[in-house]
Amino acid sequence: MAKILGIAASPRKGGNSDVLLKNLLKGAAAAGANTEQVCLIDYQFQPRVGCERCRKDG
Repeated sequence: MAKILGIAASPRKGGNSDVLLKNLLKGAAAAGANTEQVCLIDYQFQPRVGCERCRKDG
């Protein structure tokens, strides 16, 4: 069974790209694939601040 991850990077949820991705994943699921969609707009990304904690904690 195929596993397909759809990553939506558009800043507009529900826009054309989002609709296209949802339909693509729907078609893949109908063909038997295991699908999942991740919307990057739902996550916050922060740059590193150089605190060196990761080095101290190992």
